[in-house]
Amino acid sequence: MYNVPNPQSDLSELYLIYGEELSTATDPKRRWVLVESHGYWDEAEPDPDPKKKFKLQSPTLAPTEQRHCMTIDDVFKAVDAQVLFRAKTGFKYLFTTNFVRPPYQIRYEILPDGARKELP
Repeated sequence: MYNVPNPQSDLSELYLIYGEELSTATDPKRRWVLVESHGYWDEAEPDPDPKKKFKLQSPTLAPTEQRHCMTIDDVFKAVDAQVLFRAKTGFKYLFTTNFVRPPYQIRYEILPDGARKELP
């Protein structure tokens, strides 16, 4: 999530928000945690590796205890809630990846009510 609609044009602040399976989870259904990192994306970085383009990456949510685990359905809801929270603080441009077919990157503006408006 970015606070500018065209982050490719300059060094851009962002939040990366996703659900991740906790490797130490013991419950077969409650295995997922909400993860978030803050940093800056540098499209001008010559190395094509995304890990090199994501500068100053700093975890802002990274639970490691079983008590934070949730079901896959609940982690999707938690991701949506965190996206809305960040949108309300100005990071309202969400970029998602579609691995199945073009367009491979879909860009949205998150509206105040949580709706997603697709951007060109």
